[in-house]
Amino acid sequence: MTRTVAPLAILLAAASARAVEPSFTIPLSATLGFAEQPAEAPDPAVPAPAVFGESGSDWLSVGGGVAISDDSNDFNAYGTYHIFIATNFEFDVTLGGWYFSQDKDDAAGINPAIGFRWHFLNKQSWSLYFDFGIGLLATSDDVPYDGTSFNFTPRAGIGSTIALGNAATAPRLDLGVRWHHISNASLNGTDDNPARDGVMFYMGVMFDF
Repeated sequence: MTRTVAPLAILLAAASARAVEPSFTIPLSATLGFAEQPAEAPDPAVPAPAVFGESGSDWLSVGGGVAISDDSNDFNAYGTYHIFIATNFEFDVTLGGWYFSQDKDDAAGINPAIGFRWHFLNKQSWSLYFDFGIGLLATSDDVPYDGTSFNFTPRAGIGSTIALGNAATAPRLDLGVRWHHISNASLNGTDDNPARDGVMFYMGVMFDF
């Protein structure tokens, strides 16, 4: 009887100790012999991919256009510096040259101007914008032909840019239509300000600067 009870007591004691033994899980990484690696944080030294229209980005463009009115066809060539002063909103400085094919004396002129564009719809591969601005015009003869050789050139219109590649900094086609106005703002009196209104179509190419 004593020989039977002793082994039984040993088995019961072992089972009781195993029941109160705390359980724990060994991580798989420890089982396989390597430590878990934390997720890598983005490297702050690596710039985020560029997007068209982001604040601070700037572009250069060259192009030309034609403005059509009742008494003249006006031909234009220009170079423009664009800088986005806010996302999708740009300020631009333009230097343009003009040739005015008028009913009477033709004229040539130079036209520094400033303007703003709001890219109200920007899909990266293309955008639509509103365009408005004003410039000064000095010409070799009176423009219009019965006006003056110094004028102002306010403008307003709508246009589009179209990417010519997949990268955000790829060149972009720039084309649009705007109100074309020439007036001296009655600086020499209302009788000497015939003014001119027409429709201008233009096209150019923008390059990341």
